Amino acid sequence: MPYTLMTEKDKKTEEKRDEELDIAKATEIAREFIRSNVGNLLSSQFRLENVRQNGSKTRYIIICSIIPDIGKERDYYLIKLDIKTGELIPPLGRGKLENGEIRFKEMKVDDPKWLE
Repeated sequence: MPYTLMTEKDKKTEEKRDEELDIAKATEIAREFIRSNVGNLLSSQFRLENVRQNGSKTRYIIICSIIPDIGKERDYYLIKLDIKTGELIPPLGRGKLENGEIRFKEMKVDDPKWLE
C-alpha cells in the first residue's frame, strides 16, 4: 500500500468535522447493520445506549440494544465503525446484562458488505 501525504485541504476537512452529523451517521450505519441482521426494528424494541468517539475523529463505538421478542431479555450490541468509509471495525460484540454489567462475546459477521 503506497503512502500519501495529506494535503492542506485534507487537513482542513479532517479538522472541520461536524460531530453531531458524524454521530447521526454512525447511528444510522449501526441501525442499518442491526436491521439487516435482526430484521424489522420497532421503536419500542430498539434503543441506542451509547455513542462515543474511538481514537480518531471518524471512528465511533456504538452500543445499542433490542428486545428480540415479547418476554425476552434485551440483547446488547457493540459496534465499532469508521464513518468516513462506512466500514465496521472488528471485533463486534453481542451480549446480555449480567449483574449490572453488559458482557459481550465476539460476534462474527459473515456478510462481506459490512467489512469492505
